[in-house]
Amino acid sequence: MHIFHNKYHLFTVVLFSLLMGCEQPKQQTSDEPFLARVYDKKLYAKDLQGIVGHNASEVDSALIVKGFIENWTRDKMMLELAKKNMPNEIRIERLVEDYRADLIVNAYQEKLLQNFNTIEVAEEEVLEYYEENKDLYPLKMPIVQCFYTKIAKKSKGIETIRNWWKDDRDKGTENIVNYIKEHAESYLIEDEKWHALKDIIEKMPKGTIKPWYSKADGKYHYTSDDEFRYYLIIYSHLRADEPTPFEIVKGDITKIVLKKKRSEELKIKTDKHYRDELERKNIEIL
Repeated sequence: MHIFHNKYHLFTVVLFSLLMGCEQPKQQTSDEPFLARVYDKKLYAKDLQGIVGHNASEVDSALIVKGFIENWTRDKMMLELAKKNMPNEIRIERLVEDYRADLIVNAYQEKLLQNFNTIEVAEEEVLEYYEENKDLYPLKMPIVQCFYTKIAKKSKGIETIRNWWKDDRDKGTENIVNYIKEHAESYLIEDEKWHALKDIIEKMPKGTIKPWYSKADGKYHYTSDDEFRYYLIIYSHLRADEPTPFEIVKGDITKIVLKKKRSEELKIKTDKHYRDELERKNIEIL
């Protein structure tokens, strides 16, 4: 308990000096008292300026200072141990310099391309890339384009969709679409959108669609349970390992094409710089 009070008193003194000492920090001298030491590295009170907010309580402030000092000593300890125990063949300075050089070069390259960031990629370019590389985008699972709706048997006007299903089944009928949006428990009525077959199977009562289903012949699937009626038409079907449809991967491919165009533009600019510096005799190859 006595030790705790001594430490608490130390942190209180440090906090007081931090809060009251507003003048510019002075150069520390060899006999200036320090708060912590790790080998030849020392932590002084002035090094803690700014870490404690003015609204923090005395207890919270003491905990903040204590935590800072402990983290500082641990970090310095690990650095010293790493310096002593690193294999000689690892050249940290070279790694740091290479990393610094990469940061500088990358920043300059971004500056060279700053006017290129607004360039748009034409859909024809994206589609051309897709046609040449679509085998690189195989489906991981079967997908389908379909019409699906689930409607409660007690829904008002349920005969509307029942008659539609029995007679023409025109998925594009505006009245049917509006009725479904207003009364259906759930629905999928966007003709061009693709859905995982397993998701459709889960929406229908068990056994309606088999997991191995692989047809896209526009077959109509109707079933019901105690509460709902289910209507499903599968218009298109793609098996696993077939190329993923363009509209699904369009976004990813657009990024690839843009990155390719940026690389080409950067090469053009870099080559020009290289020729200019050769002419200026700033580059010499012996």
